[in-house]
Amino acid sequence: MGRVLLPAGHSPALKKKAITAKATAKLNGALLNTIREKRPLDEIKKLLKKGADPNCRWCDVDQDTALLMAAEAGDLSAMKVLLEAKANPKFKSRGGWSPLARVLLWNNSVLRLRAVGLLEEHGVKISAKDRKTAQNNSKKLQGHLKREGQRNLASAIAGTGF
Repeated sequence: MGRVLLPAGHSPALKKKAITAKATAKLNGALLNTIREKRPLDEIKKLLKKGADPNCRWCDVDQDTALLMAAEAGDLSAMKVLLEAKANPKFKSRGGWSPLARVLLWNNSVLRLRAVGLLEEHGVKISAKDRKTAQNNSKKLQGHLKREGQRNLASAIAGTGF
């Protein structure tokens, strides 16, 4: 690791904090690159275990979080790992995009429904309009929701065998 220069008179504790911040920034950058490049899930888990922040942001105009990047990439497994690591599903990009908004653009209706259910399990409120968008092109799930009177998509998905 490179040297950290501090002004004279600063304590060793401050130097340790500076080194720790630099190491964390490297881990966060590695996490975001891993998600962007769709590398194996084990790499994401290792980086989180080493101390990468699941709520870190990309240093670009949008300032996407790791979860936003996973949602944009259509990577449901990465989303699940990040949410289990306490990624905040309510954080938005600077442009106003939420993980839910990105998930609703997915073409695969089964994965889209699973991702919406996952976000709902982690505290995201699903509006009637978003619920309708998520259910679009999924007759099997719509029928199941009507028959079972499910209160949320997560329990509906669990009961359909998707």
